[in-house]
Amino acid sequence: MLPFILSGCSGGGKSALLKEMKVRGFPVIEEAGRRIVKAEIARDSDGLPWKNPQKFALLAAELVEQDLRMQIHSEDISFIDRSIVDLYAYLCQLKLSTPEKLTNLLKQMRFQRRVFMVPPWLEIYEEDDERRKSYTEAVNEFQFLIKTYEQFGYELIFVPKITIDERTDFVLDHVFIRS
Repeated sequence: MLPFILSGCSGGGKSALLKEMKVRGFPVIEEAGRRIVKAEIARDSDGLPWKNPQKFALLAAELVEQDLRMQIHSEDISFIDRSIVDLYAYLCQLKLSTPEKLTNLLKQMRFQRRVFMVPPWLEIYEEDDERRKSYTEAVNEFQFLIKTYEQFGYELIFVPKITIDERTDFVLDHVFIRS
């Protein structure tokens, strides 16, 4: 079964929401970008969004492809933290060309049509070693993500700013009631 995408603002609470999904027994695919950043920092390599955005996006896209191939044959409802669309939006927002391999993956990879968007939330926003964006940059990213997902025909469902349990229930209600 195709995974549901959880996307939106950096620092908006996606990871906490996905952690609760996992606690409730749903398979969760962690954000490829964060995994790439950790690996690239550990290797002292340049595939980082602040050093080489195109290399970073390509590495993350390849990881998303691997993740999707592992999940695609499962009958389980699953959730992925960001997708290839986020990587495409990232490069477009920076006005950088998209590597051909990433463009091809974007055309090939499919997800559930409904995408859950986590909005900016100043009260919980934090920068860290892997997230080096200001809150203002995160808000701009969110607006760009909305436009890009709509461009590719996804139906956006905006997750309200409520407790993690309530957010999880909200998402699951939309998965099971409207599937």
